[in-house]
Amino acid sequence: MIGGLIAAHALSVAHGIVAALAWLAAFFVVGLTLVPPRWRRSLGGGESPVVLGAALYVIGCWFGIALGVPLTRLAIALLAVAIVLAVAGRRRLLDALATSDGSGGVAAWALSFAALYLLAYVFTMPPATSDQLPVAWTGNLDLFTYARYTKYLERLGPSNLVNFSYLNFVYLQTPAVFYLLGSLSLLFSISPMRFCADLGPILSSASTCAAVRW
Repeated sequence: MIGGLIAAHALSVAHGIVAALAWLAAFFVVGLTLVPPRWRRSLGGGESPVVLGAALYVIGCWFGIALGVPLTRLAIALLAVAIVLAVAGRRRLLDALATSDGSGGVAAWALSFAALYLLAYVFTMPPATSDQLPVAWTGNLDLFTYARYTKYLERLGPSNLVNFSYLNFVYLQTPAVFYLLGSLSLLFSISPMRFCADLGPILSSASTCAAVRW
């Protein structure tokens, strides 16, 4: 019983780290193509390409949702574009990594992220089984609300509530939150509710690594 639970948590930690690093790498590759050659020295390394890639993804999702394209397809399209760009521009990608931090710096960043993720995971200890997060109303937009709206955007189509549209003021206030939740949940069985348990460790680890670099 205890051995199975430990194995489930170890698998959950490995899953969360690999999924987060995969998306960070995808944003980095896409963002790197937006950096002009003359700005490559200042913006071609560190977290700048990641931010640019995420911004491009958010803009694409904004127009994609307006055109009726489900969020899941948009996230898959970004991953496909990142793979194509990485293969086609592998020389530029390697040059950017070499001129910014070098392979050792990238490996050190990834290891630091993994260590911080493990630390945050141990302190929060989300469920590693099929249990879902409890629905807790806090008087404001809670995590369940974001997961519910994200789940709708992943499929679009008719609303499950009569005379209710998910594309309302809640969506318009923070659309990028739903887009990023949808992209990351793609590697968690396309389940925003399941991914929410790993959201805290991912955000805290990424923000800490970025703050240390800055």
